[in-house]
Amino acid sequence: MLNGYAIHGHGKEALSLLKEMQNRRVELDEVSLLCALNACSHAGMVEDALRLYQSMEKRLGIKPTMHHQTAVMDALGRAGRLEEAEQVMQQVENPDIVVWRTFLGSCRVHGDQERAERILQRAKAMAMGANRDAPTLVLLSNIYAANGEWEKVRAVRDRMRKEGIRKEPGRSSIEIDGEVHSFVVADTRHPDIKQIHALLHKLYQEMKEAGFVPETSFVLHDVDEETKEEHLCFHSEKLAIGLGLLKTPKGTTLRIFKNLRVCRDCHNATALISKLVGREIIVRDANRFHHFKDGSCSCNNYW
Repeated sequence: MLNGYAIHGHGKEALSLLKEMQNRRVELDEVSLLCALNACSHAGMVEDALRLYQSMEKRLGIKPTMHHQTAVMDALGRAGRLEEAEQVMQQVENPDIVVWRTFLGSCRVHGDQERAERILQRAKAMAMGANRDAPTLVLLSNIYAANGEWEKVRAVRDRMRKEGIRKEPGRSSIEIDGEVHSFVVADTRHPDIKQIHALLHKLYQEMKEAGFVPETSFVLHDVDEETKEEHLCFHSEKLAIGLGLLKTPKGTTLRIFKNLRVCRDCHNATALISKLVGREIIVRDANRFHHFKDGSCSCNNYW
């Protein structure tokens, strides 16, 4: 139950359940506390996460593990409190690749290139595999791209090609009438792709009229702004949403699955789309469920 609350962003409900467990004298363990910390992180409840983390050993007699520390880092990082997140990271003994990746993900969200480079140098000094881990290198490349450091982007990509390090392609799926339809970015294979593109173009104009501003920093190519906006229109989750709008009756909830974390532009766009089309849209990405309805998301923008 705690983990269910966590991946749906119900932080308050998770802490309420944790309190009920204590009242009923159910012994808390490392796993239940980790689920509660993750729930706080996904709901943006940073102070609650810190209080729970600080009470683990003092009040509950449970020594925080690397997993608990990573959850607290994630909560702080999502909130932009990168200095505090880095302080927690420095307390982690023998950090694994997930620790480095979690921190770099926060640097990516908040555009902190200097801190990201410093952390990777530390990983290299500790002979960690972060310097050969595809998702970690992709995060670094994305940070460079967001800051317009295209030479550095090319250097990272060249290195990945030479060393045979492959990036997992983003893929989004939707099930309609028992059939699963899967898309990658700028996909052209689906038989209804022309209709999907036409619908998305029309929807995009409505979005711009409603004041939507594309997050072009999430286009990882050195092209002009107009081309970046065009590219964003055809991210895999938007294509899946477009098909869902074409093929399901009005008012039907759309359920999308993505194998990677949803990008911020798609997150913001999906929130507005839910309002414009009067649909609930549920996106399950690599981290959690996002429930979009009436222009907002259940994550309260703690993407």
